[in-house]
Amino acid sequence: MAMETGLVSILYEAGAIQRLKPYLGRFGPLAKGQLNTAVGNKFTKILEELLRLLSLSSPDVEVPPLVSETPFALDLRDPGDKADVCYGCGRPLGKDKLKASKLVFASPSQRLQSGNGQEEPWVCPSCAALALLSPIKPGEGSVLVQVGSYGAPEAAKHFARLLVTGTLHVAAGRYLLLNSPQVGGKPLAQALGRVVYALQALGQEVNPKVLERFPFYLVEGAQEIPLPPRALWLSHVLQRAFASRPDEGGEVNRPLGEALRYALGDLPWHALYTLARRYGRVADRFSLEDGLMRYASLLEKEVGMKENTDLSQRFRDVAGLTGLLSAWVGYVEGQVGRNTQEAKRAVVKLLDNLERPGDFLYVAAYHLDSTQARLYEAGGAFFYQEAKRLLQEAGARAQEAEEGSGRFLNVSQDDLHRVYAHLAARYPGKAWEGFIYEVRLSLASRFPQYIRMEKEG
Repeated sequence: MAMETGLVSILYEAGAIQRLKPYLGRFGPLAKGQLNTAVGNKFTKILEELLRLLSLSSPDVEVPPLVSETPFALDLRDPGDKADVCYGCGRPLGKDKLKASKLVFASPSQRLQSGNGQEEPWVCPSCAALALLSPIKPGEGSVLVQVGSYGAPEAAKHFARLLVTGTLHVAAGRYLLLNSPQVGGKPLAQALGRVVYALQALGQEVNPKVLERFPFYLVEGAQEIPLPPRALWLSHVLQRAFASRPDEGGEVNRPLGEALRYALGDLPWHALYTLARRYGRVADRFSLEDGLMRYASLLEKEVGMKENTDLSQRFRDVAGLTGLLSAWVGYVEGQVGRNTQEAKRAVVKLLDNLERPGDFLYVAAYHLDSTQARLYEAGGAFFYQEAKRLLQEAGARAQEAEEGSGRFLNVSQDDLHRVYAHLAARYPGKAWEGFIYEVRLSLASRFPQYIRMEKEG
């Protein structure tokens, strides 16, 4: 008897597949993955539902017009989540209503407060139709990003269409659905966090000019979370400068995620130090220098009319003092032998004595017999320019010269004392400790080979 039942089931499925054969070509890879199952009874149910849909002469539910000049008014409704209203939009339900499924909601099974267990709530035909028609269907492994403002939608739509070409991302109008890859058995958006993943993906895949042209917003329900252009730009710069990828060796790149969180918090030197310590080298120093210069301009532009207006000034001051100090650190490094254990000890000792110029110069004097060091422009144009500006602001004479290695600044011990006094007046008390800490991070990042994080084990 069991054999006969199994044979009937096989013949039924074979006949059903023959009836569905003309339509199978319409099922793309995504649809095949969604319907794929090795469980026999589920496979049979899928066939039965497809055959039922083919046999319909008219639709079970009439979908009302989806666009109207006059929005519908919500009537008074009964309290509780078991009221006879659409679970999606709150519209009163009539006879045409549908059970929510994964085609409508990412998580259709809900445990209602007034229910006894999990169930699929009812939705109106309009919500079901919109969910089916929209190419964007957010899930656990994806994030939804809005591009541009309402003032110039066409340019944003054109960019969105171009971005998703050849990728697994999806565009619908000005909206992007960024589908994250699986890393370590978990979606990257879940491992890094949705905001950080959006920052990482846009910084890696979007042309930097576009990052400055359009505003980007992470859409979470009815909330639009701004992704600041300066944070997006820094994400692009750091990933390019360090050749950093979110998936390294099949594992989530946690230091990259940490650096991007610092970028969101307007802590650029913390972000830079995190990746410098992770890799112990800079893959593209030109991109880093150029990117930091542009980041300073974006800071000045974005926060100039808001609170924390000193962010741009502070960023430039850290870069300027880093440049002056790096001239001395580089001089010491050259004297003791680059990339040696002695150089590492000397550089770390100098990094530990930055709070007062006398302490820093005292440590440097162990290895030097000169009262000045050279800062070459070729070593970093941004740091060179900011160092020169600080010398001029502090009343020191910027001693600039040129030789075969390029243009350079002579940085004397007296210059350092003048600049330190000038900056200490700008950042008094506790602010000085925070400022010097950022200088320490920035200066250490100029010599990443000595601060590289040792691998565990």
